[in-house]
Amino acid sequence: MEQPELSDNILKLANAYIVLKHSTVYRKFDKEFMDREYNSMLVMSFLLEHGKAVVSHELAKALVRSTPQMAVLFNHMEKQGYIERLDDADDARQTIVKITPAGEEVFRKNHEACRKLIREIFETMGEEESTQFVASFGCFLDACSKVCLERSMNGKVKGKEAGSKG
Repeated sequence: MEQPELSDNILKLANAYIVLKHSTVYRKFDKEFMDREYNSMLVMSFLLEHGKAVVSHELAKALVRSTPQMAVLFNHMEKQGYIERLDDADDARQTIVKITPAGEEVFRKNHEACRKLIREIFETMGEEESTQFVASFGCFLDACSKVCLERSMNGKVKGKEAGSKG
C-alpha cells in the first residue's frame, strides 16, 4: 500500500482541526460574532504590541483587511469601549485608533484564557510532543512565509503568473 503524501496528511489534519473548532466553539456562538471577536482580539493585540495607538490604515494593512472591513470592526469595538478613534493632529485625513483601558482588560482576560487552554492541551500531549510540535509548527510557518514571499516577488498569484489570462 502506498503511503499518502505529507501534504495530504497536513490537509487531513487541517480539516480535522476545522471540524473540531466548529463542533466545540462555533456551536455556541454564531459565526459573525466569533469572526468579529477574533478580529477584535487581533486589533487589540496589534495595538498593544505597537504602542497602543496606530493610524487606522496601517492597522488594516498589517492585518490584511480592507479599510471598509476595519471601519465596521472599529464601530463595533468603539461601541464596546475597547478602542477610541482620534483625529491625527498632524494630518486631518488620518484617524488614529487607540486601545482603551477596558480594551486592555478584555484582551488580557481573553489572552489568559487562551493560554490556559493551550497549557491544558500541551499537558495532555506531554512535554516532549508539545516541544516538538512548537518547533515543527514554527518551521512550517517560516516555510509558509518564505514561499508566499517568493511567490509575491515573482508575481505569482494563486498559482498563475501575474498578468496571465486563464
